[in-house]
Amino acid sequence: MANSEWSNGKSVKVAISHDGKAAGRLTGERTGNYQPRRKEAREDGKMRRAWRNGFAVVVILALGIGVWWLLRPKSIVLRARWQVDGEVTNLAFAPKGNLLAASVFHFSKGPNSPMSIILWSISERRKTGQALYRDDFTFAPLPLIAFSPDGHLLALSIAKGERGQILFLRVPDGHRQTLPIGRATDIIALSFSPDGRQLAVASFVATPKPSWHLSLHEVTQQKRLWAQAQGLQAISALAFSPDGQHLAIAHRRNLIDILNASDRHHLRRIQLPKKAGRIESLRFTPDGSRMLVVTRQSNTLTVWQVTREKVAMLATLPAISPLFVSSRPFDHAFSPDGQILAFAKPHPAGLAWWMRRVAHRITQAEGLPTSPPEPPTKIALWQLSTKRLIAQLPHLGYGATAVAFSPDGRFLAIASFGISLLDGAPRSTIDLWEITPTK
Repeated sequence: MANSEWSNGKSVKVAISHDGKAAGRLTGERTGNYQPRRKEAREDGKMRRAWRNGFAVVVILALGIGVWWLLRPKSIVLRARWQVDGEVTNLAFAPKGNLLAASVFHFSKGPNSPMSIILWSISERRKTGQALYRDDFTFAPLPLIAFSPDGHLLALSIAKGERGQILFLRVPDGHRQTLPIGRATDIIALSFSPDGRQLAVASFVATPKPSWHLSLHEVTQQKRLWAQAQGLQAISALAFSPDGQHLAIAHRRNLIDILNASDRHHLRRIQLPKKAGRIESLRFTPDGSRMLVVTRQSNTLTVWQVTREKVAMLATLPAISPLFVSSRPFDHAFSPDGQILAFAKPHPAGLAWWMRRVAHRITQAEGLPTSPPEPPTKIALWQLSTKRLIAQLPHLGYGATAVAFSPDGRFLAIASFGISLLDGAPRSTIDLWEITPTK
């Protein structure tokens, strides 16, 4: 046995083996710095275990949140995306919601720009086959397309050389019948009556004096029932009431005329406020008690509710500048129940947008005439009942060119236009979104 002196002056007896090494503690007073070291070791161990447990909890929570995010019930889901060579100018769903029709301009280097009507099957998420219609003609005003209420016909407006006509394309074989409209530089609006027997057409004649014409045609026999050309202001939209008794005619200068659809007698005129701007579109609610009107002024869209008693403004929403909007707006659409408005709003972001802006400024600096670049857009969904935005979909190429709801409101189709980075060819994308009502 021997005493071991430590630096703090305290001693402890230890057992010494024959080789001179300490074999173990026998008795004595513990030194002053032994106990703190043991406590520190225990505390360090506890801290390490706490960190390990905390890290494990964070990882488990992150994985759980990730799984929930992937499997969560989504109100809006992208179901299909189709690429189209050319620019999609208009979209229309068949009344049963089983088909989606698109009018497409295929740009070419020659004097003519081929145009086609393409159909997609919603259930199969693919094209139905060959184009329903295709024609090579000199670039003309954008065509209008509309399905008849029974879905057997697709009406297509064509204006060639001051002659207007409506082509009735039979679905799905494309057999066509022609309905002459007469002199027309452009066909502005189409609207089928709810029973599908009549078609209202608004057209524009540029020469010798600008004038607007309104006519009503019998679809089956393809004959004109009534026409008016005197006293009409610039027409922008047409709509039959759900019961087919009234025809609403929207003029760009804040006026809406209501006619009796059977005898075409003028019933009343509705005046929107002067600040409303140009009327872009209108539609009746399903019960026919109200009309929803969209006007455009500067960079805003205004939604109005029109009844017999009053005109009420519902909302003012950001929109694309009129500089980038054609004579007929397809960049917004109401859901069938009239509760949701889908519209294109500017989204000036992204590398391609900034590159186009730089190129525009360089061109301007060189003194060359050029128009400002069109900003990318987002499709936003605005709910009338809550008067708020409920969703914003991803930004779209150079901009949205057409928006359409399916008749049951389940699907929203959006066409956007862009330029391929590989070969510089114009291409469009059609996105099909499924909308699930939220409680």
